[in-house]
This record gives sequence, C-alpha cells and structure tokens, in this order.
Amino acid sequence: MAYIDIAKEILKDNIKSAIYIDDNAREFDQDIKVLSGAEEEKLSLELYAKFRKSGVSLEPIKYVRDKEDNEEWLNYCLDNRDLILLDWHLDGQTGEIQSLKILNKIINKPNIHFCVIYTSEDNLDNVFRTILTNYCNLTPDVFTEYKEYTESIFNEGFDFVDFHKISLGRDKKELKQEFGSFLKNNKDNVEEFKKLASITDNLCAVYKISTVNLGVFHQELKHPLPCPNIINQEKYLLEINNTIITIFKKKENNPDHLLENFFDHIITDIDSYNQLLAIDFFNRIFRVGIINKDNKVNFTKDALFEHRNRLKQEGLDNFYEEFIKELLIEKMNLSLRDSKSLLLSEDIYNELYNPDIKIKSLDRHKMNVFYNSFILNKNGGYINFGDVFEIEGEGKYLICLTPLCDCLRPQEKIKRNYFFAEGAHINLDSALKLGDTAFVSFLPNDKVVRWTDVPQDESKYTPIYIKPLQYKVLEGKDLINSDGVIELYYLNKEGERKSKQVKYITTIRQNYAQRIANHAFSYPLRVGVDFVKL
Repeated sequence: MAYIDIAKEILKDNIKSAIYIDDNAREFDQDIKVLSGAEEEKLSLELYAKFRKSGVSLEPIKYVRDKEDNEEWLNYCLDNRDLILLDWHLDGQTGEIQSLKILNKIINKPNIHFCVIYTSEDNLDNVFRTILTNYCNLTPDVFTEYKEYTESIFNEGFDFVDFHKISLGRDKKELKQEFGSFLKNNKDNVEEFKKLASITDNLCAVYKISTVNLGVFHQELKHPLPCPNIINQEKYLLEINNTIITIFKKKENNPDHLLENFFDHIITDIDSYNQLLAIDFFNRIFRVGIINKDNKVNFTKDALFEHRNRLKQEGLDNFYEEFIKELLIEKMNLSLRDSKSLLLSEDIYNELYNPDIKIKSLDRHKMNVFYNSFILNKNGGYINFGDVFEIEGEGKYLICLTPLCDCLRPQEKIKRNYFFAEGAHINLDSALKLGDTAFVSFLPNDKVVRWTDVPQDESKYTPIYIKPLQYKVLEGKDLINSDGVIELYYLNKEGERKSKQVKYITTIRQNYAQRIANHAFSYPLRVGVDFVKL
C-alpha cells in the first residue's frame, strides 16, 4: 500500500466532525421563511450531504455579528471539531476582522489541526497577505514604528516586491541562495532599518520590512499574534500553533471535490508525515480504547471510593489522581502493543527515506526536544519531578529530582525542601556527538544543558558526577505564577538565607529525568582515593 493511500485513510479516519461558519450558511433548524436565497444556503446542504457520504459529520453555522466575542458560541463551534471551514467575509463583502478573530480562537484550540479559509474572494493573495500581516508577532505600536521607519528610508511609491519575494518564499531553498545578491542590492536600506529598529539579523530585518508593507494591519485584534510557518506560498499553506491553514475558493472547490482536494493538499503539498504519525496514533487509541470488552471495569464505584478513602486516611489522597492517570496511561500503552502503524512499515520507510538528504543539527535538536520533554501549563501548579527552570540572570538551569510522590505533598513529605541538579549550556554539536552517553537535556528554547559537574567530553577517564542541591519554597509562595516564575530559597556558606528567581522552561520525560536522578543520588556514595601523579 503506497504512502499517499495510507495517508488518505488516516485523514479520513481522523476527521469525523467538521463545521462550516458563514454569514449566509443555512442551519439545520433555520425557518425556511427567513432564507435569503444566497448561494451559501444551497452550499450548506451540499456540504452536509457530501461530507456525510464520506463519513464526516458537518454542521453549517450561520454567523451573526459580534458572535466572535461570545465564548459560549465559540466553544460550541470549536470544541471537539476536527476541521473548520471558515468564510473570509463574515459580514457581506467585509468581515475579515471577524474571521481573523475566530481564526485566533481556532489556532489556540489544541484539538483542531485543520482549518480551511473557504472564500468567494477572487484574489487569494490578498487573504494570504492579510493573515501574514496580522500574524507577525508585533504589537500595534511596534508595527506603526516599523512602518514609519520604512517610510523614512524608502522613497514614496517604492515597490517592495523583492522584499516580499524573500519573505514569502522563506520555504524555498533557491531563494535562500539568492539572499546574498538581494542583500548586496539593498544593503544600505536594510542597514538603516536595522539601526533604527535595533535589529541585528539581516533576514529578520527583511521579514519585518516586508511584513509592514504587505497588507492591512487590523489594530482591533489582540496583538501580538504568533508568526506562521509558511509551508507553501503558491498553494497558500500556513501552519500556526500546529494548526494547518489553507485557503480555498468556493467556486473551485465544490462539495463534491472539497474533501478530496483538501486531503491531496495536506499529503502532497506538505511534509506531513510527522503530523500523520501522531494522528494515526490518536486514531488507533480511539478504535482500540483503554476500556474495552476484554478489559472491563467490572467492579463497583463503591470499591473505588473505598480504596480512595483508605488512602485519604493515610494522608495519600493527593496521590490518588496521579495513580489513576498512571494506570490509564499504562493501559493505553498496553492496548497499543499489538497494534501496528502502516506508516512505520518497512515498505513506507523504503518509499520515503532518501539517504542523500543531509539533516541539519538544528533538526536533530528539535527531534531530541520532542523525544525528551513536554511543556506543561504550570500556572498555579507545584514544582514536579523533571521540571526544568532557568535561573534568572545566571544563564544556568535547575532540574527537579525530587520523587513525584513527595512533590505531590511537598509540605507533609519534604517540608517544601526540593532536590535539584544544576546545569550549564553545552555546545549542540558536542551534545549530539555524546548522544545518550551523556547526562544532557535538549530544551525548547534552542539550548542544550549538561547536568554533570564537568563537561563529559574533557576526558573519558574523568569521573562524572551530578551534584544534588537542595532549595526551599516558602509557605504561600510554593506555586508557580502565571509567568512561570517561582522563588527558591537556600543558605549560603555564611548561613544567610538567599533566594533565586527561576522560570519554568519545560518538563523532562520521566525515564530521561529518572536516569539523571539515579546518577545524582549516587553522589553521596563517592569515595576519595589518592594516587601519585606526574
């Protein structure tokens, strides 16, 4: 079975619930007397019928002005949806601000991986450029400031087409090769902008110059909005916050072909193998289930509560939720043990693997970040096993090595005294050469941290230690705040109480963190010896 066929089956299996948002959509319960005869009313019925035939439940939703600010309406539209079809003009021939507001909600829903801007607009370039202009990670004040800089540097009526070519074609290797000659021709202007904007990177400066002269910037939006990853400029493909966004014309993508065109778009125009692998995993969990006919819950809820009550009497109630989570995750892992992914088959490996492609160190770093860590929402939470923090102002890091059961009850078990290991930066290439022989962590802030007291590449004969350190959090200050910051206290050599502010970065996976902890807690067992040295 070829990759494209497997990929289509995975997407079809994943997209079960879709929604079509349009100011002229026809809802299921809409009174026939209030229909306006708009094309989109007929389109709603055709989309519903075609999607249903493909095994997808689609609901048309008629947009009403100001609904984009109604949380209840937004939650109904976006919760538990797999695919969103969003009209670009939600208020007659205008309404792109409303669409952009809804789009921002879509990209912040972790369950939504796909969104189609489904529009009657003839010029898709305008739609594409408006999205890029507003999703630029700039505040209105900074955007206006950069715009004024370009107006003072470039002559009135200057054509920024070459700047746009570089910026919008950032996915093309050939344009990266042309960047040198482009920069030579525009060096003075770029340097002047860098000076005014306090930017040091040439490519960043070109992106900013292009962005502020690309399209309409809507200050009404909640800026700054995150920068997109341009996947394919010609096919109008973007990725923002792990949501893939594409732009389709309604008249060229009628209901009979929309889903098929969308699948082809995702599979052939995007390097989507990694996303499909994760989607396939979710599909298999959904099909197999954690609790099924072979693994029944055949005991009463009273027995479950009795177990919890016993733990409660022993002061272990806080541990119970983690126990249940761990139990269900383990059952999920076991349920997948005999399940095979066609994407991981030898045939697909042989079809897709190209030994001539050279992998960059940055890609290896990103892959290791994915392997060894996960960013959690720690707002209002306790420090936990595997949490990594950056010590503010020192360029050093701490990883929590306190056992999970103690972290769940820090006051009762450890009097809020936590064990950490301290780490420092290590060169990426050195870390990649050491691989899993080293005690290192790959972090999402593009850094690699070694937790040993000396660099492991100094000498293979040098003893390698990880020194456990103890820090205390004070009562009433033991929760991580909304900025990811918490205060840690310690005694210096003079016995004075000092503190360090640390900021949460990520959480290292349990087996990776446990390996570091095992080595750290062997530190007190070291024995000193003496030899005659040269």
